[in-house]
Amino acid sequence: MAARVTLRAINDELVRRGHKARLERTSGYFYFFGGEATDWLDRTVQVTGVNALTLEQWIEQFQRLKKVNREIVTTWLEPPETFSCLLHYLIGARHYSLWHEKEISHAVAFEIHPQSPQ
Repeated sequence: MAARVTLRAINDELVRRGHKARLERTSGYFYFFGGEATDWLDRTVQVTGVNALTLEQWIEQFQRLKKVNREIVTTWLEPPETFSCLLHYLIGARHYSLWHEKEISHAVAFEIHPQSPQ
């Protein structure tokens, strides 16, 4: 029989594998927060309970989201399609939300008034 999956077990496994992000729970889904997930645009896993996935599947979800977000950043670095690619990705996302609208607004402001490198 498989061991019961808990948030603590998942977060401990992430730490054991050298990651600083944590899995958090909110109403109706889970999301990765902090560490390497701090600036991710896509960070959610749409399941209702932590036991919906095995420990290994949670780690696979983390790796999948890490890859997806790396691809988003790569797309962002190829002007002039930066914003249009981001918008296309987010609108096509399974879990497009109000949070994404805030990020889109931020991206528009950044493209109109880019911040100078520090």
